[in-house]
Amino acid sequence: MKRIFQWLDNYIQKAEAALLIGSILLIATNSIANVLGRYLFNQSLYFSEELNYFLIVAVTFIGCSYAARQSRHIRMTAFTDMLPARLKLLADGTIYLLTGLLVAMLTWYAWQYVGKVAQMGRLSPAMQIPLSWVYLIAPLGLFFSALQFLRVGLNKLKRFICQTTRQNASTARLTQSAKQEKML
Repeated sequence: MKRIFQWLDNYIQKAEAALLIGSILLIATNSIANVLGRYLFNQSLYFSEELNYFLIVAVTFIGCSYAARQSRHIRMTAFTDMLPARLKLLADGTIYLLTGLLVAMLTWYAWQYVGKVAQMGRLSPAMQIPLSWVYLIAPLGLFFSALQFLRVGLNKLKRFICQTTRQNASTARLTQSAKQEKML
């Protein structure tokens, strides 16, 4: 079962990276094509700004998940940096879990919003595609972000528990050795 989750996690990571790279390249290509069309042919692409807007939304939400996976999101660590290593793991793990739960709640609200937009049947002005399709990236990105925050938080708490268990076992061995020396 663990191998299946690792395979799935690896696949999602590669898909996120490919989508981020593709979206950023498409933004650059679209912008360059629009500038060239405007200045060379006096005709800009009518959908260029709208497409870039949609791609920036995609990069934002996919990037959030990717950053959470890599632990590269913005963090305030002034307090946790002062803690001993074991307590830092506990604090970080707790913060990641709480963040994951908050992002999961945001996922629910984003999903509800996409449903309301779909019911209204709104279309994008230039490209005439349903806005619900475009906005669907928000709950998907938030869902994968929540999974990543929860995964990282659980891993940190697991490491905290393992270190605590090892330290307790080591302390017990030292206490046992001290008792044996006293008896001699």
